[in-house]
Amino acid sequence: MAQVRLSGIAKTYGRSVALHPTDLDIRDGEFFTFLGPSGSGKTTLLRMIGGFIDPSAGRIEIGGRDVTGLPAHRRNLGVVFQSYALFPHLTVAGNVAFGLKMRGFARAERDRRALAALDLVGLSDFVSRFPAQLSGGQQQRVALARAMVIEPDVLLLDEPLGALDLALRKRMQRELRALHRKLGRTFIFVTHDQDEAMTLSDRIAVLAEGQIQQVDTPEVLYDRPTSAFVAGFLGDSNILNGTLVAEGFQLPDGTLVPLETGGRIGPSALAIRPERLRLAVAGRTEVRLSGTVAALTFRGAFVTMTVQTTSGPDVDVSLSGGAAGLAAGDPVSLAFDAADVRLLHGDGIRA
Repeated sequence: MAQVRLSGIAKTYGRSVALHPTDLDIRDGEFFTFLGPSGSGKTTLLRMIGGFIDPSAGRIEIGGRDVTGLPAHRRNLGVVFQSYALFPHLTVAGNVAFGLKMRGFARAERDRRALAALDLVGLSDFVSRFPAQLSGGQQQRVALARAMVIEPDVLLLDEPLGALDLALRKRMQRELRALHRKLGRTFIFVTHDQDEAMTLSDRIAVLAEGQIQQVDTPEVLYDRPTSAFVAGFLGDSNILNGTLVAEGFQLPDGTLVPLETGGRIGPSALAIRPERLRLAVAGRTEVRLSGTVAALTFRGAFVTMTVQTTSGPDVDVSLSGGAAGLAAGDPVSLAFDAADVRLLHGDGIRA
């Protein structure tokens, strides 16, 4: 049974549509992420699950129970916000135990549970400190402990790592993933950071313009995007326009990429990741793109080469072995395997 089920859930503000009707199942114990740019509807969706925004239409179930009309405090959810929202006048222990106090737990039980939650996030030695005496990462852990201490059915995390610096953010990603494995509870996470989503998630829903574009594992979303938006938003992609013909996909310069088209004919586009392109080898039979080196960018472990192709668009190529003596203005021939490209449907949304 799905831990969270959304059936036709939607949100409008007058004539403005924040979220189009949406159906989605989030599995029990899953780390599920809503990923998208600002204004895509991801936070609206999370807040409707949490009971902080009323849906304009549809039904929300948690654990098989219809919670659509229930207020937030009756849904048994833990919530962690980007701002942490810690009470500055309460100690770490007081902040963590606050939700238990509101639920009427006795003092001894509140203290026991709060200490157990703090031990889980590695802060059992900080019970008497105040939020102002903590680092950003420590405040984040307190917020997590406070959300978990009530033993929620689902933990909602609204861009909780956004205020941290890069190094601390990476460390907290590892700790959050380890915490999820330890607890085995359902986590629903919101972020606009593609790398963060791919690092943390079991599955990701990519949103744009108030609609879910694709839902799948990070691996499938990266290797087999179904739209130009997903291909461009999740990692880097080169989008090539052309025409579907009986034999495959034909680029404007006549280059043919042999693909199964499912009987479709007409204008289309395909995506190929920069790391799937390579320098062509003389005498080898392979699909090729010809062009001129426009720029070379050193990125440490690899070099990004931008090539102006004879087919029209610039493409980026990631070369882990260096640029082989090439310089801007040099002619170059690129190669790729037909299995590494992905045909895209025409949704009109671009990253």
